[in-house]
Amino acid sequence: RHYCRDYLGFGGIQTGLILTTETIAAVLSPLILIFLADRVIRVERLLMMNELAVFLVLSLIPFFRSFAPVFFLFFIFNIFHKPDFALINALTFRNLSGRGRNDYGKFRVWGTLGWIGAAVFFSCIWMNPAVVLPFERNFGGLFHVAGGAAFLSALIIFRGLCHFRQDRSQ
Repeated sequence: RHYCRDYLGFGGIQTGLILTTETIAAVLSPLILIFLADRVIRVERLLMMNELAVFLVLSLIPFFRSFAPVFFLFFIFNIFHKPDFALINALTFRNLSGRGRNDYGKFRVWGTLGWIGAAVFFSCIWMNPAVVLPFERNFGGLFHVAGGAAFLSALIIFRGLCHFRQDRSQ
């Protein structure tokens, strides 16, 4: 909301339309991408491609300042980002065998702590003008950091796919 309203200068209706893309994507993307995961492509590869798409879109957003491209990019971002949680849960449950399924809570706790850590960093450090940072503090930089995290996630998934292929070939 702040990025659209304060940084880009969009009005209330334009900001509301951009924020609506999240809700629309929350309905559409699981239907489309989960169908693909079941019938066309393995979940691991779909998740990796989603993360790469998120990286690309987040890297592009700061370069646009007019409504139509920002709206379109936020919509594409949300289409690829929304099914991540469901895909990650599917992978987790597939890889936890028998008794290991009881360990799901331990994995979820680490995911939740990661979200809390990111929120604390961005709200208490990045957005706090009293904290001196070695780089320029701006909203566009947030998209680059988030895109970098998505790219790192894609690399981790790719590494897992490579190890999975090696394990199956032995």
